[in-house]
Amino acid sequence: MLAETLKLPVPAAPPTVRQRVLRAVALGLSVVLAVTLYLLWQEAAPAEAPLVSAPSGGTATALTPASAEGRVPVVTATATVAPATALTPAASIEVYIVGAVRHPGVYTLPAGARVYQLLQAAGGPLPEANLVALNLAAVLHDGEEIYVTRVGEAPPPIAVNGSAQEGAGSVSSSPAASSSALVNINTAGVDELRQQLHVSATTAQNIVNYRLQHGPYTAVDQLLQVVSRSIYDRIKNLVTV
Repeated sequence: MLAETLKLPVPAAPPTVRQRVLRAVALGLSVVLAVTLYLLWQEAAPAEAPLVSAPSGGTATALTPASAEGRVPVVTATATVAPATALTPAASIEVYIVGAVRHPGVYTLPAGARVYQLLQAAGGPLPEANLVALNLAAVLHDGEEIYVTRVGEAPPPIAVNGSAQEGAGSVSSSPAASSSALVNINTAGVDELRQQLHVSATTAQNIVNYRLQHGPYTAVDQLLQVVSRSIYDRIKNLVTV
């Protein structure tokens, strides 16, 4: 009776082979899944590589895991491009003034300066200067020569080219001089060139020096090797070879 009243627990049956295999497979899959998730997380995490500071204007070297293992580090080079230099026009000009002025000579003026500014730089005109023969508002050019005549003095003739001479806008064009009055640039001296052509002593000396160094002139346009275009246009009809 007592044995029938007390029911003892029945011991569980040992797992079968199939159950053991399933448990092992499940455990293995769990381990594989955990490892896979860890690797994916490592790849997704941003790599923070320390930078080695470089001098100003140099390059910076980033230390990667590969460099930590003794491999060649990755070098990032930064090229410095120098700014281009802009070309600018000449800021000043040199002009020669001679004749009836207080201080004749070569003066450096800002580009775009006018004849009246050159007169002021030369100390102003003399009392006998004939300013009517000059265009005081004319723009000056580098290498130009301005001759200020005196009252009663014949203004230097200019070439007949359909337009007024630069710097002497009020002076009218004159006919070409006759061959008997032309100045021979192969025989004329410095004083004759100055008086007949109304040029400076420097210009006259340069004309003479050129023929002494290179031989006689063979054409009038060879004067362009010695004088500026504006002076040449003014005297080319007054000379011969």
